[in-house]
Amino acid sequence: MDESANVPVTPREDAVNLTFIALRGMPDVQKHSRPGNSTIGQLQARLQKRLKIPLVFLCLQLPNNETFMPLPDLTLDQLSEIFGSKDAETGKWALTFAASTTTEAFP
Repeated sequence: MDESANVPVTPREDAVNLTFIALRGMPDVQKHSRPGNSTIGQLQARLQKRLKIPLVFLCLQLPNNETFMPLPDLTLDQLSEIFGSKDAETGKWALTFAASTTTEAFP
């Protein structure tokens, strides 16, 4: 059962398009879409369950190629308003994350 089905959709945005760059120990996820009010912690837990791995660390890839690890309680909407870009075709917000099973993979 998908526990995220009970998460209400935010009025501003129904979903945020996510792209994942797989780093050390991480299976390839590529693209995904989640409700904008999903938190980073919920996204990590969902990926852990889906990929059957014990830990997932997410680091936001910024346009200038810098990265930062967002706090687990930040929502995708909050991050996309500051760091996201709009997809020209869909009009949805888009974020790119580097994903790893260890923090050592991040600079």
